[in-house]
Amino acid sequence: MENFGSMQRDDAHISGEENRLAFLKEVRSRNGEDVEAILREVLFQLIKLKKSKDALGELELFLPSSPFQENAVMHIYASVLSLANSQQSNGSFSGIAMSETGPGRQRTCGSRPRRG
Repeated sequence: MENFGSMQRDDAHISGEENRLAFLKEVRSRNGEDVEAILREVLFQLIKLKKSKDALGELELFLPSSPFQENAVMHIYASVLSLANSQQSNGSFSGIAMSETGPGRQRTCGSRPRRG
């Protein structure tokens, strides 16, 4: 494999992110507990991989059922992802900004305005 500077490292990073995503989905399917926490991690992995349509699809599977139906944060994620997907289709969206905050490093996400 040829080395093109950081490209090789990026490929390895993406491969690692894909592996983490596959692992999380497998754990979620086998683990009846902590489904909500695992779903959040799956969503963040999909967002990091710039797969907002897949992330919204994951949410749409869970939102109609309890406890997700009552979870306002999950509905906000669905709204942000819907907005991202609609703006991507008309070219006015440059991605979703993610940050980790607080002592427990609680993650937040929001739309990132397009520059220029």
